[in-house]
Amino acid sequence: EIHTKIDYSAIFGVIPFIYIQFCVAAKYLTMMALNLPRPLISNLNLCRRTLSDQSRYQFLQHSKLPTYYFQKSLPRLPIPKIKLTASRFLSAVQPILDQKEYDRTVRILSDFVTGDGIKLQALLQNYDNLNSHTSYISEPWFDMYLRDRSPLPLNYNPLLIMKHDTREAYQDQCLRATNLVISSLRFWRSLQAHLLEPEIYHLNAKKSDTQRFKNIMCLVPERIATYAAYAFKAFPLDMSQYKRLFGVSRIPGKGKDSLVQNENSNHILVIRGGNLYSVDVLDKEGNIERPEVILGRLHMVLNNADTNGSSTAPIGTLTTINRDEWASLRQYLTDKIGGENKRLLETEIDAALFCLCLDSSDSPKYNEEKFVPLLKDLLAGDGTNR
Repeated sequence: EIHTKIDYSAIFGVIPFIYIQFCVAAKYLTMMALNLPRPLISNLNLCRRTLSDQSRYQFLQHSKLPTYYFQKSLPRLPIPKIKLTASRFLSAVQPILDQKEYDRTVRILSDFVTGDGIKLQALLQNYDNLNSHTSYISEPWFDMYLRDRSPLPLNYNPLLIMKHDTREAYQDQCLRATNLVISSLRFWRSLQAHLLEPEIYHLNAKKSDTQRFKNIMCLVPERIATYAAYAFKAFPLDMSQYKRLFGVSRIPGKGKDSLVQNENSNHILVIRGGNLYSVDVLDKEGNIERPEVILGRLHMVLNNADTNGSSTAPIGTLTTINRDEWASLRQYLTDKIGGENKRLLETEIDAALFCLCLDSSDSPKYNEEKFVPLLKDLLAGDGTNR
């Protein structure tokens, strides 16, 4: 449970929002022009050299095989026979049932398999036949998660920690954040341009994860590419979920949430001390801004947030509560208070490519012996800066 005292009266006003664009970050760029941190120099030089280097800066990968090359030929998830499903169900519940409960379950399941189960299996098979573009489990899977009214922090939001970098030059928060943002944007641009390498599980990478394999695959029609890869003991994986990695937000709704995506966003959302900042990271042509520009804008965020202090109305805290409650409060913010809130939520928060949380120095530090405090803080903290 996240323990935070929320002053709802303070939150229910016009959402405080700050735009960090080139004009407001310019003075920081001038200050840093002659003294850029060394860990940023490689990105900077890559950006400024030849056209080839510029392309390398903009894209993380330049795959010869398009990202979704194997999608059309992936085998569909088969619907298991109803008797097999029943057998698996019994195996799953047996450890948690006593003998009497288990025997009763066997009887009920036996009646189901020979009765209503046959009709339901036929309906499922018909549904699958009518939706050959997807898996029979995809819609129910999304529906299950989007209908759950539990708060997202702790219950659903995942966590992973990158390996600690011990190099002193890389310890600066703003510098590390800049490199992370740039790398994420390069990944995103590669994905958008279909230059990201397809996900493939190689049973013997030394033989199949080779240039020869890629050259041969380029000659194979997409509709049979997956089966051709099998000959090399290489198994392409589904990448349909990649399309929702960036620019997607889960919007709270009564009874069920929805996913919205903005494919034309040029900014990220940055949170510091509960304050919200819209930070432009792409130029007018849709290219990733120069490293020193992004660094300057993040410096501006840190300076502004630390000068003005933590927000007295951390709107992000509302996303930690029951989804129906958050849906009601969001509707109140947008419909009852003013159109500016609606615009900010939809065009700046919901439409951001991704969110970057810059925690303050009092957050737990990396410690290989004591991970728990850090894990708790990264998962949610007190909810005000998430």
